[in-house]
Amino acid sequence: MIGAPQTQAPAFAALDDREVAVLALITDAIGTDIVSARLSYEQFTDRIDIGRNRLAASLGTLAALGLIDMERGRRGRNVYTMGERWREIASVAAAQTIAAAARQPRKRSAGG
Repeated sequence: MIGAPQTQAPAFAALDDREVAVLALITDAIGTDIVSARLSYEQFTDRIDIGRNRLAASLGTLAALGLIDMERGRRGRNVYTMGERWREIASVAAAQTIAAAARQPRKRSAGG
């Protein structure tokens, strides 16, 4: 369950419905007794109606806003922890700017 301090924060106000669903799944997987959760893309897509590309974008937005921290894990399961950097975002406008930048498609580099 997403904590009340997070839901009242400017960073949370900048999230769309799918990003909220992804955050909820991560917080549920972590629970109250555990500090991190290992989740695969399949675990997300099995529980949320979301494609891989949209999931990656949502995770990127959540990380940019400081709501989660991600670490590449083994066997396709990334490790997620609850971030604290969201507390540093002072306004909804600042959070929306960060979220908009994180949602921009990344340019692929030319060549190999």
